[in-house]
Amino acid sequence: MILSYVSFRELWSQQTKNVLQIRLNYCTKSAMGQDLKE
Repeated sequence: MILSYVSFRELWSQQTKNVLQIRLNYCTKSAMGQDLKE
């Protein structure tokens, strides 16, 4: 039980990092695109 809980948390934390990284990349591209347009 505890082992699966730990591995679940590890998986969830990895997924969260991936999502945040994708969002950060998207926001950065978006901001850079706006800077280029202006």
